[in-house]
Amino acid sequence: PSLGNIHFNVLLGHGSLYGTHPFLWYVYAGIPAICGIMLPFFLWDLAIIKEVASNGVRKPSTNITSPSVSKQDNQEESEYNNPRVALLGIVAPYIVLHSFSEHKEFRFLLPILPIICILAGHAMARLALIIGEANRGSVDSSDGRNYKSPLNSMIGDNTSPKLLLAVLILLNYPHLFYLGIIHQRGPIAVNQFLASTIDKKAREVSQSKKVENPQEYSIHFLMGCHSAPLYSHLHTPSAQVNAWYLDCSPNCRSNPEIVCESDSFSSDPLGFALSVYGSSGDDDCSKEDTKEPPSFLVVMQDDAVVIGNVLMDNLKMSRVASIRHTVKFLSWHRHNHDDIASYDQCISHERCHDVVTLFSLIDIHFDHMEVFYKSHPSL
Repeated sequence: PSLGNIHFNVLLGHGSLYGTHPFLWYVYAGIPAICGIMLPFFLWDLAIIKEVASNGVRKPSTNITSPSVSKQDNQEESEYNNPRVALLGIVAPYIVLHSFSEHKEFRFLLPILPIICILAGHAMARLALIIGEANRGSVDSSDGRNYKSPLNSMIGDNTSPKLLLAVLILLNYPHLFYLGIIHQRGPIAVNQFLASTIDKKAREVSQSKKVENPQEYSIHFLMGCHSAPLYSHLHTPSAQVNAWYLDCSPNCRSNPEIVCESDSFSSDPLGFALSVYGSSGDDDCSKEDTKEPPSFLVVMQDDAVVIGNVLMDNLKMSRVASIRHTVKFLSWHRHNHDDIASYDQCISHERCHDVVTLFSLIDIHFDHMEVFYKSHPSL
């Protein structure tokens, strides 16, 4: 995978076909995003490592795991014996080398996240030691009788490190909740809905008509690049699924004379839908270049507002599901608008995203993925 990444993104330069960022983007955007609440601790540990590198020794000692080690040994920890310097030697070149690729994503930094957690954890442990010593007063760490490690403080009578740990955990739970339940949940939820619906319909057909061969269902995804996981979440033993998605491959993106299907649909959803599926008044000759209506069609809500009439009137499809995808935008709460409860109202209304009001102050507007269905020809 690593060699394939270098070959595709660096040697061939195809990474830039899917978006570019400045050279320092990982420094001012990527690292802060993946670190989250750990960022201040990570930066603090970098400062400690810099102090070790510039002075050769570090005073006072921050060795908190081996209280039996003498004070002299702790103070003489050099940059060559510091394992955190070696870890930083992995993180820094990784960021620099990936910065040369014009196409950058947060997920490209995930391999170094465990190392960043280790470095940030050292700073957290140092902070726990400082808090513990401040609460106990002056402590002579060279005298083993008076030494008390931060770990003992956290489980003993010292509540400050416990509070620090609790705060760190609580501050991470909102991110976990948002990224795991709310943010861009649509693709997985849509494919789960499609797989369960297709399996149910296929079983009903096989039981009623005693069909031995698996039923065939087609799915068209009229969405942007890599918007759905496709076949990996569409396997069902009772039916055969054929999926079609808009082309945005490097072959079309690297050729200036070719317009990718994803770009064509994004610029003119209605025109693209008419060209692909035809209009109700097309003759038989013009229909030779069009596609057959699929069993299921998935489209984002904003685009469904534009092509909804084509799907329902021309292709005789019906809307069977509206699955919440992600937060579209935020706005101040307004008391003078009527709630849009039905999709039919939403098509002709400028405000078509469902809204959740938070504390009667902020409206959270959610985007949806719409699923349309056309009865299978064999039914």
